[in-house]
Amino acid sequence: MASSVPRICETCGKEFSVPRQRANAHFCSLQCYWDYGRVKRVCKQCGKTFVAEKNQVETGHALFCSRECVNEWQSEHVCGSAHPNWQGGPAKRVCKVCGTQFGVRRATVDKGGGQFCSVECAGKWRSKHLRGKKSPSWTGGPEHLVCEVCGKAFERYSSHIRKESHGKFCSSRCAGVWLSEHKRGANSPLWRGGRSPYPAGWIKTFKQAIRDRDGNKCLFCGKTTEQNGRALDVHHIDYDKINLDEDNLVSLCRACHTRTGTHRAFWRFAFKMRNRPRIQDWQHRKVIGYG
Repeated sequence: MASSVPRICETCGKEFSVPRQRANAHFCSLQCYWDYGRVKRVCKQCGKTFVAEKNQVETGHALFCSRECVNEWQSEHVCGSAHPNWQGGPAKRVCKVCGTQFGVRRATVDKGGGQFCSVECAGKWRSKHLRGKKSPSWTGGPEHLVCEVCGKAFERYSSHIRKESHGKFCSSRCAGVWLSEHKRGANSPLWRGGRSPYPAGWIKTFKQAIRDRDGNKCLFCGKTTEQNGRALDVHHIDYDKINLDEDNLVSLCRACHTRTGTHRAFWRFAFKMRNRPRIQDWQHRKVIGYG
């Protein structure tokens, strides 16, 4: 009983033998396996021989060996008037301002453009024909007003007097005079009763003494005055601004002081626990209580 079976390579047509268990083999070598279904072609642009898939050849593709050759061929044969979308090239136009002849895309002309050779000429034409009352955005020009402070006549455009306080004064000086008379003290929208929420002892020297006590460092993050960019804030632990007890005051940087503005119950507890000695469980490396 023969141990090998003769076969014909489907790529090169060469006869070869294979073991009986591989009787369904189609190719004599790995090269023939890779070359199966491929066809040798000659590049249409550079003349170089290359291998292409048979299905690409059947669909009319595989004409070039690389993308570079495709681009070179198209730049020579599918450019200008040879292009299928050619519409006659740029349209010749004459500038409405300087009379210079120039070329512009036909699609731009179809949309009503192509009237000026440059942005400068377009600006000159608009400043002459679309200015003042000729402008489509014309709203009647400036309004004639009288200053409520000095009685001087002045002009303002309607877009500048939309707000209630605008259009009443001829200058910022007159506006300041009016505000100092009518929006001062109890008439100010920011009026809070005229009294400071802090007692008389809340002065710079007292606050600096608290900072010096804490070593001019933030109680939580340890940031110094230089790192904070300004003097450290002095925070009331119980949030009572009247209580100036030194045990109720701590030095904080700007970032830490901002965090204490919310969740006040948590921060009261945090400050309270921080001032008490911790009971450490050194064996398990954790805090088991406070003294």
